Amino acid sequence: MPLYQRPSFLKNNEGLTTHSLIESTGAAVMVTNSGPPGSVAWPVANTALFYPFVISEDRVLEGVSVIQGTVTGNIDYGIFDENLNRLWSSGTVTMSGNANISTGSLRVPRGVIYVALAHSSTTASLSGYGGSSWMSMLGIFAMSAALPLPAVAVPERLTSATWRLFTVALRFRTPL
Repeated sequence: MPLYQRPSFLKNNEGLTTHSLIESTGAAVMVTNSGPPGSVAWPVANTALFYPFVISEDRVLEGVSVIQGTVTGNIDYGIFDENLNRLWSSGTVTMSGNANISTGSLRVPRGVIYVALAHSSTTASLSGYGGSSWMSMLGIFAMSAALPLPAVAVPERLTSATWRLFTVALRFRTPL
């Protein structure tokens, strides 16, 4: 049995989620006694979290989805290339319900991309895990004072205050 459950709206190879980090980064991760994701508070106001995904071929990204818990404040969703240049951002938007954010038809190059989330408040929550220090080994990093998301990300090491693995799904158009 896999360590993660692919969301039902992702068919075959149409998307990746942060819960498929084994597929996306090649890292072998064992999370013991973690159970299903729960509602987890945003760690630090105006801080962004960046999650790496490895894309095996050029693709067209149609959207980003997250499951929101406590809906409050403003959030910015973004896609960054392997050099940490922003390819796309939703801009700062007010949280409302579960977010299925359209990226239009964003061409995503083969290689590493980063999905970024930044939030204005610590009272909001998203579906995910509280996390631990192993998250840094997966290439997840934070950036303070990052709302709105910057044109170029400047990675900061995760600390116990920012260890979070939120449920994020990428929706690709298949075929390219």
